[in-house]
Amino acid sequence: MLKKEFRLRSKKEFKAVYNAGRVIGGNYLVIYLRANRKEKNRWGFVVSRKVGGAVIRNQIKRRLREVTKMIQNNLKTGYDIVVIARSGIRKVEFWSLLKDLEHTCRRAKVYI
Repeated sequence: MLKKEFRLRSKKEFKAVYNAGRVIGGNYLVIYLRANRKEKNRWGFVVSRKVGGAVIRNQIKRRLREVTKMIQNNLKTGYDIVVIARSGIRKVEFWSLLKDLEHTCRRAKVYI
């Protein structure tokens, strides 16, 4: 689990990223980015009901959190990032998900 200081938690924080952020799409993910003027990145995860029931959605969020932990050291700091799972993510292997997130972050120019 990410510590509180690395998470987006309120609806207000998510809306700020949606309204003022950039959008970059990948095969299995969509990323919204916004500069936050802080020394760390804060993450938010969104998985729709279209993806599956509560158990499936929570499994996907756990996988997304783990993937973000793996690439966190390779990202520029100072961003609020919202990761939205697309419906095809349910059958994706972990390493494919990692590569997709890395590729999407490279396209967003936040990957070092």
